[in-house]
Amino acid sequence: MRSFTFYRTFVEYLPKDTPITVGFEHVRPALLRKVKGFSRVFMHSGNWWRIPAESRTPENLARAYRALSGACRVEGVMTINVPPRRVRESYDIWNYPAEVRREALERSLEYADAMRRLIRGVRLYCSYEVGTFDDALEWYRRAVERGHVALGAGFAAFLMGRPLPGAYERMIEVVVAAKVAGGEDVPFHASGVGSLRLLPLVFYAGATSADGSTPIRAALSYGVVYNERGVGVRVSALREWSCSCPFCSQYKPSELIEMFRRDYRARVLHNSSLWDVRIREMVEASEEGRLEDFIKSYASKPLLRALEAARRLRRRHGLD
Repeated sequence: MRSFTFYRTFVEYLPKDTPITVGFEHVRPALLRKVKGFSRVFMHSGNWWRIPAESRTPENLARAYRALSGACRVEGVMTINVPPRRVRESYDIWNYPAEVRREALERSLEYADAMRRLIRGVRLYCSYEVGTFDDALEWYRRAVERGHVALGAGFAAFLMGRPLPGAYERMIEVVVAAKVAGGEDVPFHASGVGSLRLLPLVFYAGATSADGSTPIRAALSYGVVYNERGVGVRVSALREWSCSCPFCSQYKPSELIEMFRRDYRARVLHNSSLWDVRIREMVEASEEGRLEDFIKSYASKPLLRALEAARRLRRRHGLD
């Protein structure tokens, strides 16, 4: 039976059994007080475009992990996914020169090896910024040969703003390559994937977990709640509401509309609850052999192309 965990951006009023993600750079005394008692925490290696490279070191991540694990239960840590140096404005790294890609992948594996020596007692995901099947297969195989037992990749930079052309297919290639390298049961973490429509696709390809900010950021920054079809709606435009998620089932629709408008916490709790519901539905669909139909029921054309690519690639490599 396959399972899947979505770690969402941490806010202190989420239930303490909610899977949350915390960036290592935020591990400070104030956060440690707020996160105390949370039982399902994933420590992220930070968004590389916001943090100086000299701060993203194995030693700094190890220090952050030790502090964080003293306050809550950390069940996963992402290693440092080093980005290739920019050779053009676009981040289509699959088109970057091979030597540029290799340089970043090699450094990422060196950092992952160092973190294995510094951090014990938690699942460590050897992670890359990678965008081709061949690169991913080579470097995940190297990771497995060096003793890494969980794999991952950073995908957020492929998806910022409008997703890069071909980004979905490239993400799928990376996930499938990890499964070929490490075996179907190897844990794989897809970092930066928070979309309700995209999560089932990476799950289909073989991911076992992901982290993202979408449900929390949408509620806090944009005043957006998602309906049961996965469509975001600004609360200022809400005229009617129908949702059976665990949060919404406690209130009348008219109460919810007013709550969403005046209380950002209600928006966050609804979105988080809806994500959990959709992930349970996704896993159930997989168990019942209808995951492809589940994805097709809402997928856009780019997602459908990526689904077809995932199906072909998994079958070609004997994963189905």
